[in-house]
Amino acid sequence: MISFEKKILIIFSIVLTIGFSVINGISIIFFKKNLEYQLYKEAHLYKAILTEKPFLKLPRYFTIDSSFDPERYEIVTFLGGNYILLDKNYKIEKIKTFGLNLLVWEAVLTVTLLFVMYITIIRHIQEKEENRKLLEIFLLTITHKLGNFLSSQKLNIELIKSKCNIKPVERLEKAYQLIETDFKSSLQILKKISERKRSLRIINIKDVILNTLDLFSDHLLDRKVILHLKDFYIKIDPVDAENIFHTIIENSIKYSKSKIHIRMCTDRKICYLFIKNDIQEIQKGSGVGLKISEFLLSRYGGEIKTKAKKEFLTVIKLKR
Repeated sequence: MISFEKKILIIFSIVLTIGFSVINGISIIFFKKNLEYQLYKEAHLYKAILTEKPFLKLPRYFTIDSSFDPERYEIVTFLGGNYILLDKNYKIEKIKTFGLNLLVWEAVLTVTLLFVMYITIIRHIQEKEENRKLLEIFLLTITHKLGNFLSSQKLNIELIKSKCNIKPVERLEKAYQLIETDFKSSLQILKKISERKRSLRIINIKDVILNTLDLFSDHLLDRKVILHLKDFYIKIDPVDAENIFHTIIENSIKYSKSKIHIRMCTDRKICYLFIKNDIQEIQKGSGVGLKISEFLLSRYGGEIKTKAKKEFLTVIKLKR
């Protein structure tokens, strides 16, 4: 598979080649016209001189004769009953020399530009790769520390359960389980993002939503789900689409009390998806999953907005 930097260099080379080809064509046309003008002007000067000095020696590319070979010579002007003729080979040689010089300089310029661009791209990619690796190290460090912290808190909760009132401990345990679930879900999404390359496909958002709801069918048994869905196709990576809607729908189910309403409003280019749920009294999660979903969707020109009052509303904007 061709690397990113090689693709850029190939595209840049093609653009340079096309650009220089156009410049060469225009330059040669102008050079030819200017050369012909200079030669015709020079021939008329020699004509004026020859009327005074008939034995003047002409340059090798001019000749005077009463007849000529039209394949080799062309008429520039007349002198008495003879023609002042221009050797076509001279003109062709001058144009070839100009074109060759132009080609050599453009080749040097092209190689120089490609080299400079290659070095710039390599440095940029190396810097980006170093930043990515540094971010991965930070992420591994944070997740390791947070994982250890959650493990120790789980042990603390077990110790408290054996000695204290069960109801407050149960609330504490539910809050812990919620944060742990958010943490594990977010970690899985981050691993999927870092370990693969995007593969864009045209998929139906309606199908993604229905498939995601099917995954949470056991959690929806005690909730009323109202759906108003339409077919809406967008170009997106299927795994990104799965992560986005899995996280958003999971949050809606997790924090809902008894009702979830999902509505799609579409036109030719844009789809607005409204996910509304009532709110139960429960400790909120970290919100990292939603932030990751916002980031993933932004890569496809989409947006996520949330609003919480008596009910929690998530608005998702999608573009074809």
